[in-house]
Amino acid sequence: MALSLSGWRPRHLMLAWAAYWLVLLATVARPPLVAALSALSAPEGHGTMNASMANSVLTFSVKTDVLSWTGSASLTSIAFWIAVPPLLLWALWMATRTRPVAARERTT
Repeated sequence: MALSLSGWRPRHLMLAWAAYWLVLLATVARPPLVAALSALSAPEGHGTMNASMANSVLTFSVKTDVLSWTGSASLTSIAFWIAVPPLLLWALWMATRTRPVAARERTT
């Protein structure tokens, strides 16, 4: 029953959101972080990093002697990845919750 949304409290929902955001950050941010650390630890003049935004598209690129990484994403898609899954989880949680006894008695 631990996975049943109807039994979740608000803290369970918050923990699920935090876990989602941590997994998203770990999967999406890992490649650029590895590339950035490589550029930062490269000898002087052997690594560059560039971040830019144009037409609502965020672009990040890293180049070293042995590694090149470039990634881009629109701000809309970034916002959707951050906000939509937690909002859907919240909606499912609200739909599966039972109303308190006092609220049920008032409506009858």
